[in-house]
Amino acid sequence: MRNKLRLGFLVIIGLFWVICIHTLLSSTELRDSFVHLNDYVFPTIIEMNQMNLQLNEVREVTLSYILLGDAPDERKASKEQLEQLYQAASQFAAKHLAHANVVGSKERKDAEELARLSEKLILASSDTTRLKDEGAEYRQLSKEIETNFEPVFWSLKGLLDELAAEHQEELLTARAMVSDRHNTVIRLVLLLGIIGTSVAMIIAVLVDRYLVRYLAERKKMEKALEKERHDLGERVKELDCLYSISNLVEKPDISLQEILEGTINLILPSWQYSEITCARIILEDHTFQTNNFRETAWKQTADIRVHGRQVGTLEVCYLEERPESYEGPFVKEERSLINAIVERLGRIIDHRNTDRELRIKEEAIASSINAIVLADVEGNLTYVNRSFLHMWGYDEDKEVIGKRVAELFQEEEKALKIMEALCKKKSWIGELVARRKDGSTFDVQLLVGLVRDKVGEAICIMASLVDITERKKIEQMKDDFVSLASHELRTPLTSIQGYTELILDGDAGKINREQREFLEIISQNTRRFEALINDVLDIEKIESGRIRLRRGKVNLNEIVETCIGTFKVMAEGKGLELRKEIKTSPINVLGDLDQLSQVLSNLLSNAIKYTREGGVKVTAQTIGRFASVVIEDTGVGMSEDELRSVFTRFFRSDDSYVRKTTGTGLGLSIAKATIERHDGHIKVESKLGVGSKFEIILPLLKEPAKAD
Repeated sequence: MRNKLRLGFLVIIGLFWVICIHTLLSSTELRDSFVHLNDYVFPTIIEMNQMNLQLNEVREVTLSYILLGDAPDERKASKEQLEQLYQAASQFAAKHLAHANVVGSKERKDAEELARLSEKLILASSDTTRLKDEGAEYRQLSKEIETNFEPVFWSLKGLLDELAAEHQEELLTARAMVSDRHNTVIRLVLLLGIIGTSVAMIIAVLVDRYLVRYLAERKKMEKALEKERHDLGERVKELDCLYSISNLVEKPDISLQEILEGTINLILPSWQYSEITCARIILEDHTFQTNNFRETAWKQTADIRVHGRQVGTLEVCYLEERPESYEGPFVKEERSLINAIVERLGRIIDHRNTDRELRIKEEAIASSINAIVLADVEGNLTYVNRSFLHMWGYDEDKEVIGKRVAELFQEEEKALKIMEALCKKKSWIGELVARRKDGSTFDVQLLVGLVRDKVGEAICIMASLVDITERKKIEQMKDDFVSLASHELRTPLTSIQGYTELILDGDAGKINREQREFLEIISQNTRRFEALINDVLDIEKIESGRIRLRRGKVNLNEIVETCIGTFKVMAEGKGLELRKEIKTSPINVLGDLDQLSQVLSNLLSNAIKYTREGGVKVTAQTIGRFASVVIEDTGVGMSEDELRSVFTRFFRSDDSYVRKTTGTGLGLSIAKATIERHDGHIKVESKLGVGSKFEIILPLLKEPAKAD
């Protein structure tokens, strides 16, 4: 483009100089006209001078003929000379008259006057010579010359002198004018040539700098526009494909298999060479492909992922070779499209899986043996499952949707208080009396919680209810049995223990060694049986809530000191080291002193009983807002399976050393239940053959701030 523009400007400059040269040539033609004029006028002036001389000769010859014409030879010569002069004058006059007819009116008039006077002079000279030939006298001849010849002669001579002067002046004027015009034209042509060339060069530079740049930018913009148009077309194909997939997904009751099969068919027209395109989707154990699918070297693949896990692959192949592009024969937009498709498929699969899981969960909730209810934050029912309808005696959920939750229970005020308590606590668990549709009542265990969104705003209330009518009956039967057993069993045990001790003391007579041994076994098992009955009664009372906590300020350090003192003799008897480490003092909690002492005594007793050698260490400290008491031993330890069952009722380790030691297997269950009633918990760590570590964690007592 730039070279073409430069060539164009060179052509324009060349044409401009051609015009300048043509103008110079036109100026040269003007000069040639002057030269032509000079070539004509100057000889005319010379001829006029010659004619002037000829007129003088005519006059002289005429006068000589009059004066010397008596000799016949001389007269004849003069006569011939006059004839020649007459002829020359006539020819000049005729020639000048012909030139004057071309030049202009004034020149024609002067030429006519010149011809007339020349003819008149010739006639006057002829008349004078004729009178001479007729023998006229000198006086008559002189008079003829004075009256006819001389006036004509001098008039003609004056006219010739005037015309010669005019021609000479005309020639000088023309020469000056032509010279001036020629020089002016040359200067103007040179000036215009320089200016034109400069202007053309400036325009060429400006065009080269701006127009060429504009044209280059425009060409670049056109290329960019073409690329954008191409990219837009590819984007439209991509959007059409993705839009068609979305429409496919939105069809009601369409399966995932149908979606994948439809997607395969939508892929082909979206690729650049659709006529040779084939595709395949591999999803776990299933394959979906076009009819013309054949795996080739010109393949583009992308993984289908759900939450970062690969679940399948999408493959697009060309059946024939095509020119190299961004990725083999595939353009960049096709890579973006295949990535967008697998991303969309991943979301579809995830959505389908989520829908299936939600349906499973919904069905699980609907089929739950527990009654499940949902309510808005104001306590109005929004959902109930089938178990709820069965328990409350309703036929359809629309009979209860919109009712207040409190209306489902006998004690509505208590139910309302529970709903209000949810604002402070995340959940509530307890027992209530429910009221059926027909007005009858039954006992339920209620677990209710407040459901919050990601920002902590309450969105609904969820509750699970279990019909505990049968359990209540069983518990009542158990209570009756325990009450009966505790009375009926303790009475004979007391008698057995009392009489055994009397016999051992010798009150019934002397006994031998074997009898004493048997009686001691009876006494030991009786105490063990009594302890078992007490433990069973204690745990039953704890679980039923019949044991009330006498809460007060308790210093755990004092309990540790008391227990260490109590079991010091027992530890020394086994050769064990019993140590304590109190890192914080005091450690105050809110609890029942007797029950917390019983828990610590139980744990410390177990640690000493199940440790062969080494020692037991008790550590008391505070950790943040909690108190911690750790009982650590170097005893037999427990396996991982035993750790999972350590707090269950009647648990006993399979270790032979443990089996030899007496115990009911209820101590740890009682300890766990007691600590949980104090809003705490127990943690245990153990390794078989190395030892065990039990940690009691309780919330610290919130001391009132002291006034300054």
